[in-house]
Amino acid sequence: MSSSTTEGFKKFLAGGIASGSATICSNPLDVAKVRLQLHLGEQYKNFSKPRVGLIGTLIHMIKTEGITSGWKGLSPALIRSFTYSSLRLSSFDFFKQMLEKGGLINNFINSIISGAGAGAFASLVANPVEVIKVRMQADKITRRYTGFLNAFFTITKEERLGGLCKGVVPHMQRSAIWAMIQFSTYTESKNFILKYIKNKESILVHFSASLICCFCTCMGAHPWDVVKSRLMNQNSILKKGASSTQNVYIYKSTFDCFLKTFQKEGFLALYKGVIPNYMRSTVHGTLLFIIYEQTRKLFGLNYMK
Repeated sequence: MSSSTTEGFKKFLAGGIASGSATICSNPLDVAKVRLQLHLGEQYKNFSKPRVGLIGTLIHMIKTEGITSGWKGLSPALIRSFTYSSLRLSSFDFFKQMLEKGGLINNFINSIISGAGAGAFASLVANPVEVIKVRMQADKITRRYTGFLNAFFTITKEERLGGLCKGVVPHMQRSAIWAMIQFSTYTESKNFILKYIKNKESILVHFSASLICCFCTCMGAHPWDVVKSRLMNQNSILKKGASSTQNVYIYKSTFDCFLKTFQKEGFLALYKGVIPNYMRSTVHGTLLFIIYEQTRKLFGLNYMK
């Protein structure tokens, strides 16, 4: 095995370890975020019951579904960590090195382009896992699926392979924007901090930089996260007067989902679930970067730059 292949594998493994650890800790907030995002408003009250905020959602989940409800969808979330997140983190360095070889020296611009490429690529590969994760997290007392494999086979049987590709476009868009903001703000924040502490990498530096990047990332990419969740979760519904063989969906495309959400529920609907998403992103993001940086060091790799 060549040195470059070994290095790439180490980065992939480090990404999986970091993301998996962060996912276990932040999953309850992720479930609450998805539940709030899928609250469709008064115009679609037939499809969803009104919910309250983050605390109310978490309390309602525990009362009606038990304490384990916070870890619904954990199995696909962990599988996603070792696919999407590992690919995203490891391919970021690959894209960055390729652009540097091509003459793009500016670190900030390089991080933006590399982050977008890494996010889009990883989300394309891991979209089926994301669909299953969102569906399982959206389930309340009555479960549609008993587990990850059951969800996989049920979706492919009822909706064919297209069901696993549902929401792939907004997922790629959201992931590209998310990774673009996340990686560029993290690396720039870290480099800015390092200038004032004599270039001494530390957990405190990584923690501080991740706090800045988590806020910027969540505010910038949340509307795409809402659209992605709604498109992935929607099941075919029967329109009044339609035959039983006709599948009709609430949203037809990314743009249609943006438009209907804005028209029916207002601009703020695109930021539904933003508080749990920010809290989840902060918990997940800080743990992710701290563990990832330390695991890279443990594996004999350089810190992110």
